[in-house]
Amino acid sequence: MAIDTASEGFESGHEVFVAAGLDDTGTNSLWPELRETPVAGRRLNWMRRPPGYWDLLALLELTNLLNREQPDCVHLHTSKAGTIGAVAARLAGVRPVVYSSHGHLFNPSLELEGVSGKGLSERIYYVLRQVTIDLVDRVIALSEHDLREQVDLGLGRREDFEVIPNGIDFERFRSVPEADVEAVE
Repeated sequence: MAIDTASEGFESGHEVFVAAGLDDTGTNSLWPELRETPVAGRRLNWMRRPPGYWDLLALLELTNLLNREQPDCVHLHTSKAGTIGAVAARLAGVRPVVYSSHGHLFNPSLELEGVSGKGLSERIYYVLRQVTIDLVDRVIALSEHDLREQVDLGLGRREDFEVIPNGIDFERFRSVPEADVEAVE
């Protein structure tokens, strides 16, 4: 999603860069996919998935990057990076800040190892999500259901959110031969 958004912005004539952590070995990593686009990438040496002292270093690193680049807008994704990014954007004086909340951690049907249903960890992530929503200018929910669920969970107020559903680029699929479509079914 982040790369699609960045690519669209770039193709529309905007100067765009994506900043993210170093991990380029995991299945959720965006670096291999980003290398296939014309979008510039800025690696954040201290942005790492597990919590630790490096989160403060990531905050400083990202704040310095935003101070140096002074972007017209910051668009954040993911819970932890979203919180660090929201604080960094505020410290750097960058506005507006938009946060895409893709399938939040507190969805009752979602289980994330080390987070979901883990008492203190889940509570910390809950508070961080509330802080993030308070620091950003707008939160993007992917559906009305997603928005209602987050409001019902106390993660934000209705007026904090904008619903922007993920789109499907049908042109990408028009060239798929009929035989390949049948093989998938």
